[in-house]
Amino acid sequence: MTGIGPFERAREYFLRDDNYYGCAESAFLALKDAYGLAPAGDSSPAMALNGGVAYSGGMCGAISGTALAVGMLAEQRLGDH
Repeated sequence: MTGIGPFERAREYFLRDDNYYGCAESAFLALKDAYGLAPAGDSSPAMALNGGVAYSGGMCGAISGTALAVGMLAEQRLGDH
């Protein structure tokens, strides 16, 4: 998966043959990869956001998964949070 952008990476996660990652996890992991956020392979904070919050059909999990990653990035860059 090296050398590709976050959109392509999220697509790869989401379209895995084993359907392991949902929409929120795919976006979350792709952005964590892109920005070097640790722990790299841990998608657990986004699991409940898949399918629009627990598959309830709300806001797409890809948006909320992205928000989680942006929050992690902000915490990393804004030391006085």
